[in-house]
Amino acid sequence: GGAVNQDIRTASGVSHAGTTHKVDIIGKYFYGPAGGVSMTVNSYHHQGVMEHGLAKNLERFALNGNVVEGVFHKTLPMAGIQWHPERMDNPDTLSLWLIHRLFIEKMGFY
Repeated sequence: GGAVNQDIRTASGVSHAGTTHKVDIIGKYFYGPAGGVSMTVNSYHHQGVMEHGLAKNLERFALNGNVVEGVFHKTLPMAGIQWHPERMDNPDTLSLWLIHRLFIEKMGFY
């Protein structure tokens, strides 16, 4: 289960299409260089999952208000983010650390 919101602008009052915005990095897995900080990400989506609609088997790790921007599966090696680090001109060190931690360490791709 879970619920996709078809228009984030209507639900949150903020557009996520063709812009940049802050995400808060949260959760027990990301303590250290990223945990408890915010970072600016690019955004090209108008649909998303609001915090109250997140499926029970997913753990959120990045939020923009109540819009979930990053998740990983609690038991399977799957993760997802709602931004595109590969489309950033100069990804910052925190972005690179977060992607490495999520996709290399957490998902077990060495």
